[in-house]
Amino acid sequence: MTDLYNILLSPIVIILVLIISLFIIFKSKIEYMLIGRLLFMVHKYQKQRRPKRIILVRHGKSIANNNYDILQKVPDNKIKLSELGVEQAKEAGKKLKEIIGNESIQFYVSPYKRTKQTYEYILESLKDNHSNVIIKSDLREQEYGNLQSEMDRQFKEQEEVGVYYYRFKNGESGADVSCRMSIFLQYLFRRILSIDYYSWDNIIVISHALTLKFFMMNFLNLPVSKFEQMKQLDNCKFWILEKNSNGKYHVKDDIFFPRKDSE
Repeated sequence: MTDLYNILLSPIVIILVLIISLFIIFKSKIEYMLIGRLLFMVHKYQKQRRPKRIILVRHGKSIANNNYDILQKVPDNKIKLSELGVEQAKEAGKKLKEIIGNESIQFYVSPYKRTKQTYEYILESLKDNHSNVIIKSDLREQEYGNLQSEMDRQFKEQEEVGVYYYRFKNGESGADVSCRMSIFLQYLFRRILSIDYYSWDNIIVISHALTLKFFMMNFLNLPVSKFEQMKQLDNCKFWILEKNSNGKYHVKDDIFFPRKDSE
């Protein structure tokens, strides 16, 4: 009996009893702290796996940029690059090579003819990089109608209503394109967070001027009023979103027009 009494009063047993008692009393708080710490570590790991950069590229100049009337006869998705557009795409490839060197690339490309051609000519400078391409219909141009007509009148109406809200005949409103970009971003980051995701160094999105503006609007969670202040990318120019040490992205480029009160 004395031996049992001595064992029960030993420091080790007393400490164990205290630990068990504290765990029982504060069980829910301890579980909350452990789960919170685990989630923090998982989130930190996921941020580390994010690409170094997300680069948004507008396609090269198309034959419709020189002759808009062609869209009355040729569907927008079949419009090709002009000779200048081909040269712009080749030059963009060289500039991208300077930025990313030999790093790996995941391309996401609009299904339109001119964007796929832009990708092909850009790839000439990046053919030694490990890369993959996914053609995504969400990245297509805003639809202005099957074969475009009465565009002068509709663009004038758009000025009154606004790019975001105006809906073209047999086509889309800007809000529709914004919804597509929201869906695409959800798809993109689901892939990045998936267990079997290959950790690409760079993501390059090749699309259209307005589509890329809506990409940026959704990525930065901007209101419509800020969207209206955004610049539009010129042909084969790009915006770069670069990851910082905390795993968050910041815009390396000035995407807004200067404020009038600062001029």
